[in-house]
Amino acid sequence: MGSNDLLLLCDERLFLSTPSPSPGSICHCNKNNISSPAYDSYASDEENDHLLRNYLRRERIFMSANGYLEQLRVSSELRDARFRAVRWILMARRRLSLQCGTIFAAVNYLDRFLSLNCHIKKWEIWMIELSSIACLSIASKVDEVFIHSLDDFQTDDLEHTYQSSTIVRMELTILKALDWRLICVTPYSYIDLFTSCLPSHDSLHTRTVEILYRALLEIKFVECNASVIAVSALRCCIEELFPLEFDAYVSTLGHLMPVEYKAKIDKCYRFMEEKIANPHSCPTSPVTVIPLQRTKVLDSCVDIDMRFCNKNPSQDFNQNKRKYESLTSCSSN
Repeated sequence: MGSNDLLLLCDERLFLSTPSPSPGSICHCNKNNISSPAYDSYASDEENDHLLRNYLRRERIFMSANGYLEQLRVSSELRDARFRAVRWILMARRRLSLQCGTIFAAVNYLDRFLSLNCHIKKWEIWMIELSSIACLSIASKVDEVFIHSLDDFQTDDLEHTYQSSTIVRMELTILKALDWRLICVTPYSYIDLFTSCLPSHDSLHTRTVEILYRALLEIKFVECNASVIAVSALRCCIEELFPLEFDAYVSTLGHLMPVEYKAKIDKCYRFMEEKIANPHSCPTSPVTVIPLQRTKVLDSCVDIDMRFCNKNPSQDFNQNKRKYESLTSCSSN
């Protein structure tokens, strides 16, 4: 891929279309992981209803810290760093044939981590690149069956290269900040549950996921519940693909959600329809400069502990650290 392609931030062909996985990297859903869709087409309506209520109950646990959206609005440094990171994660998905759930989990980790580090005034390129790699690597270890090596994540569009030990240190910093809460509920968690209640499941699913990918780049949605984002994306998709059935389909979705969510959904839907679902729209993006030469960052030069804070220290950090280092040993070699 040429450097000019990397500048086409709104070209869905680059990072929004579904990749064709290679035979060696085909992965299956982890049924025990809520960051992946745990919907079972053979489950009863009662079981699926229980799963939905469980998601709704837990989704707020995995939202960013309070004040994150306001910080993104006032700090161009933070806003541009986030956009750069999310865009890279979306690009990496296609190159590495990663599952959709992995991408949404990685962005969830990223937003939660950034929201705990809003005090940082200057986001250097290596800081956001290292955070992006670490978040995607963690999500891959949680969701994927085929685990890529840390070298696989060091794609050509990064300005720096990093030692495996540096990435592992960053992973542990993020895990500690998130208090090891990785089994997250994201908008993607709801898609199969919602589309299974509607006809034309496959076409709705595919287009809805494309809309959700675009929504990841827009800062406005960091304050919205995952379920609200999912329903809003589905409404946009229904309006686009099945305009004659719009009222009936939306009514079906409405019966799945708590009544108190209606105002939130209407507000989110209007914004998404204008900014995301419109094929002529493009999420606000910073000016991107493609590097001519990559710089190697040595582990000894990266002061991770002093740069990032950990507001949620785990009581069992050392024990979790040993388990995680054992898990990552195969991917860092």
